[in-house]
Amino acid sequence: MKIEDATILNWAITLFLIAIVSVVFSFAGTGSQIASLLGGIAAASCLVLALVMFVMYIWHRHRRTGAS
Repeated sequence: MKIEDATILNWAITLFLIAIVSVVFSFAGTGSQIASLLGGIAAASCLVLALVMFVMYIWHRHRRTGAS
């Protein structure tokens, strides 16, 4: 695994963990409705970014190795 691959995978894992924490705070009823809304927005955006980074990792690894 090259440095670029590890960096992309680390970002994907980090964003996924942030999304999980945001979901916990969003649905746990931590305070006002605006806090829950912001937690839900943060969770959704981090989850989408994590999926994009993971797809980029797979695509970059596939392209570099030339596997079919």
